[in-house]
Amino acid sequence: MKRLLVCAAFAILSLGSAQAVDVATKDELAAALAGTEPITLTADLNLSGWMSVDCPSGVSLDGKGHTIIGLTVPLLGAVTGNATIRDIVFSGAAVSTTSGDIAVCAKSLKAGAIEVSGL
Repeated sequence: MKRLLVCAAFAILSLGSAQAVDVATKDELAAALAGTEPITLTADLNLSGWMSVDCPSGVSLDGKGHTIIGLTVPLLGAVTGNATIRDIVFSGAAVSTTSGDIAVCAKSLKAGAIEVSGL
C-alpha cells in the first residue's frame, strides 16, 4: 500500500501551550477540531464519509505518524487564523473539487499563512 505524507507542516504557528486533546476516533476528531485545544492523534483513522470541519480559531494537529485513510474531502473546512498540521500520513486520499480547495489539508484559509512542506 502506498503511503503519502501530504502535510508535514501546514502553517507556521501553533495554538498556545494548552494541554492537547487525545483523539482516537472520527467523532473525537470532529469534536476536537471545533475546539481551541491542540490535538494529538493516538490511532490511525478511517475518515470515509468525513465532512470538513471549519476551524474558526485555527488548529494545531499532531498526527504522531498515524495514518488517515478514506478521505474524499479536505480534512478541514475554512480555517481562520494560523494552523499547524504535522506528522500525518494520508493514504488513499481522493480529494477532487472545482471549488478552489487547497489540497487535502483544508478547503480555505480566511486569515493567516499556509506553508506545506515535506511532500
